[in-house]
Amino acid sequence: MREFFQTAPWWLLVLIWFGIFGALSFAARYVVRHFSPAGHRRGLADYAGKLLSPLGSTFAFLTGFAATMTWSAINAGQEAVDLQATSAQQLVWATKSISDKAGAAEILTNLRSFLNSEVNPDYPYLVDGTVTALPSAVAYDTLQHSVHNIAFLSGTTVPEAGAITSAAAALTAAQAKTTAVAQRSLPGLLIGLVIASGALVSLAMGTSSAEVYRPYLMYGWAFVSAIAVTLIITLDVPFSGPIAVSLAPLAQVAESLA
Repeated sequence: MREFFQTAPWWLLVLIWFGIFGALSFAARYVVRHFSPAGHRRGLADYAGKLLSPLGSTFAFLTGFAATMTWSAINAGQEAVDLQATSAQQLVWATKSISDKAGAAEILTNLRSFLNSEVNPDYPYLVDGTVTALPSAVAYDTLQHSVHNIAFLSGTTVPEAGAITSAAAALTAAQAKTTAVAQRSLPGLLIGLVIASGALVSLAMGTSSAEVYRPYLMYGWAFVSAIAVTLIITLDVPFSGPIAVSLAPLAQVAESLA
């Protein structure tokens, strides 16, 4: 079920959650209006209206906390990807300056293969958070071996070896951070609390609208709650969705090496 909510289009999620919260509000209002005496119904509506403020504040706090956590993961992932692109470009500049042109061509070819593997075959794995066996692992090992062999060919250090190995090490660190971000996810308990608090607010809103003939605000609140929950679920997948980490910087560097 969680996988469906994380992969479904955002507009469909808004409709689903609007239907859930709207149904809860409608059910609460219907029960109070049809199964409670007039005097008791008025008291329930007043009491529920007083609960809306603390319940709404709780829902807003949990939503804001969850949004901060998910956005920090996306931001960290984008920084890691940008650092990878920068390190790859530094490796290109350092490699092109060495006198061993055949070795430089080998490194650049392997670098392009690695970046293309990250952008394309790795993407579904990053979305799923399964990074133990990435398709780019073979290309990455080939790149690192070529960097080491050419930078320290036959025990003789080329003048640019320090710059080449430093750029390769920075690329390694950024790639590790990228895969770490892909594994981040909100705790199920926090998501459950956000949904539960939204449901409670919907029930309170429906109860407080028992004396209202046309409760437009009740459905308006259900729509707002649906947007908030959809935002949290969408941001919970750093590499997928309308707001996600972009691998475009890596693709641009790979394209420049074509």
